[in-house]
Amino acid sequence: MILTVFQVPGKVNLVLPGSLMPFKKDISNIFRVEKANFLSKKRFANVFADLEIQPVFSNRANLKKLVVRTKIV
Repeated sequence: MILTVFQVPGKVNLVLPGSLMPFKKDISNIFRVEKANFLSKKRFANVFADLEIQPVFSNRANLKKLVVRTKIV
């Protein structure tokens, strides 16, 4: 199987404040359910099946550094 640049499995992170850390399990569950719902549509499944979507928790001091250093490839 030959993968093009657009077919390489990737990762998308949503940066959330560290104050939401107590709700990490619930938020991760929401992401899992919504991704399954999103991929139930054939068009989106063909494009985003290999994409990992997950929350990332960061405290306020490091949040700016994390966002500034994030690269879109």
